[in-house]
Amino acid sequence: SSPVALAVNSKSSSSKYGFVYVVCSVANILAVIDLALNVTTTIPVGIRPVAVAFNPVNLKVYVANLVSDNVSVIDAETFTEIVSSPLPSGQDPIGVGVNPVNGDIYIANSLANSITVYDSANSLVTTIPAVGQYPVSVTYNPANNSMYAVATDNNFVYQIETLTHTIVGTIA
Repeated sequence: SSPVALAVNSKSSSSKYGFVYVVCSVANILAVIDLALNVTTTIPVGIRPVAVAFNPVNLKVYVANLVSDNVSVIDAETFTEIVSSPLPSGQDPIGVGVNPVNGDIYIANSLANSITVYDSANSLVTTIPAVGQYPVSVTYNPANNSMYAVATDNNFVYQIETLTHTIVGTIA
């Protein structure tokens, strides 16, 4: 079923602490693995899921669905899709990153050359335009409270300021 990415529940107070979430791209599911290494459940998501991230602020799992142009949101405690899911994204979302301090979710929209940002309540915050050519990955740096995005077609890394959601640096 083509497992392509995984995330771990890193919230020690969660009843599912240490569980692993695996996106299976061809099967269009999120598989959940418990601490005994059993697949406890599979959850249907959008078409061609390719990335996943766990949010320790709201205990949700975010799955980027490449072909559906959206992000499925799964409750990490109940293994159910939340009511407001899926969240719209830009064209071909291929990466998801979470700011573990405030719970903001960053979605790399590869064909839109943008990043869509949602807050931990799953409300749209903004879309950051012109994030290079083909942004594919977003991650958090705790040393400077910044998000970083990689754009593969122009070989740049973009530093994103987390308060204003603006690009503040570019690294070749």
